[in-house]
Parts: sequence; C-alpha cells; structure tokens
Amino acid sequence: MQFNGLKISDFLKAHGIMMKDLSHNAGNFRVDNVGIFGDNELLYLAPC
Repeated sequence: MQFNGLKISDFLKAHGIMMKDLSHNAGNFRVDNVGIFGDNELLYLAPC
C-alpha cells in the first residue's frame, strides 16, 4: 500500500492504521486538547 503524504485522506488513513488499537480517535483529526503532565502539573499543552 502506498500513501501520498501530501494528501489529507492518505495521512488520516495511515494514522488510522498505525493507531487502530491505541487511540479512540484513530484516523481522524483530534478535537480535544491533550497535554503532558508530570508531578501533577501540566508541562505541555498541545495545540488543537
């Protein structure tokens, strides 16, 4: 299977395959904020 990394549909398809059992949002753009926490504090908040 080949993907064109410049096509959004191919990018999302590849993401869906790689994250299938790891993320409830596999193959879709994220709509919720996510962050990295350490010692009960927010270290990084990813853009949404």
